[in-house]
Amino acid sequence: MPPGGANGVAVWMLEALKKQYHVSVLTFEPTDLKEINRFYGTSLKRSDLNLYHVNPLLRAIGGLDPDLHTIQPACYLMRVAKFYTHKYDIFISGDREMDFGRRGIQYVNYPYPTLKEDHWEAIQYLSKHGALRAILKGVYRPWMLLSGFSFERMKNNLTISNSQWGRGVTKHYYGIDTPVLYPPVIGEFRDVSWEQKENGFICVGRFDPAKKIEQMIETLAEVRKSHPDLHFHIVGTTAGTNPKVWSDYHKKILELAEANSSWVTVHHNLSRAELIELQATHRYGIHANEAEHFGMAIAEMVSAGCVTFVPNDGGQVEIVDDERLIYADKAQAIEKIKRVLANPTEQAELHTHMAQQKQKFSCEKFCHDFREIVRNF
Repeated sequence: MPPGGANGVAVWMLEALKKQYHVSVLTFEPTDLKEINRFYGTSLKRSDLNLYHVNPLLRAIGGLDPDLHTIQPACYLMRVAKFYTHKYDIFISGDREMDFGRRGIQYVNYPYPTLKEDHWEAIQYLSKHGALRAILKGVYRPWMLLSGFSFERMKNNLTISNSQWGRGVTKHYYGIDTPVLYPPVIGEFRDVSWEQKENGFICVGRFDPAKKIEQMIETLAEVRKSHPDLHFHIVGTTAGTNPKVWSDYHKKILELAEANSSWVTVHHNLSRAELIELQATHRYGIHANEAEHFGMAIAEMVSAGCVTFVPNDGGQVEIVDDERLIYADKAQAIEKIKRVLANPTEQAELHTHMAQQKQKFSCEKFCHDFREIVRNF
């Protein structure tokens, strides 16, 4: 499973429920609890859960789909859920929109319409015209029939959004209102005073063009003209990314880092402990992907006490929640970063603000609030 923010939400749901409920887990791939606990900080045991996964042959068939955002595994899991619909009191999804065959709870990290437009068109067309016409028109693949998907049943679920921004998107596309439950930030960050932190920036994420790592290098290169002591750590992973997408981009970033090696360092697949230490010991964070529905990496940097600059879009705006840290474009990012770096009073204010913000994303708060949602369902 690791890594990934959506996976983190799912496993902390299990952590929240394991003591009060008999919990069964259905996944497409086998579940490695040891690796999950290591990566996400949970303490799940085999005795806490009934674990089920799809057999290797069906997984191999699912792997033939070249679509990076394929929903074939989800379609199969929905079919299995319908088969066992009367065996369980509640069905819960920790990732996306689902039709369990009855009303359930779905935590939506990435609404389908914002992730893959043709999936949205297929669902819309199917709900209006039926499966046969959708297949003949070419907007619906035959194997999608496996799910027995009902648009109305999906909308009837209790839907949870991971940000106010996501709540607005869900309302826009589906016409349903949703409570917001922020994902949990994993790990204990040691308290390092502002004076002891290194005068450097960190970014965390996949080596993916959407992350715009090159833009962050360009932005900070401009800032360094007036603050030459700044350095930049790029913490990246290739996990969860299509090799066809990341390989060329990864090479490009490595070349840029090499050209700026006096102040740019690239880290690959750091352990959780190494990442937490790096975040705790640096003053600033930066992000450049405008389309973050929440932004787990941003919430982690904020929780570590990093004063973090983000684009003016998506759920990440709610994480930092201060206009001094939100930028519209590269030019404004340079301007706002320079202002903070030149003003010790603002640095102190923003550092205190980060400490207040992190309370919203604690594992304890997530578990408490999710248990309340389940109890009241």
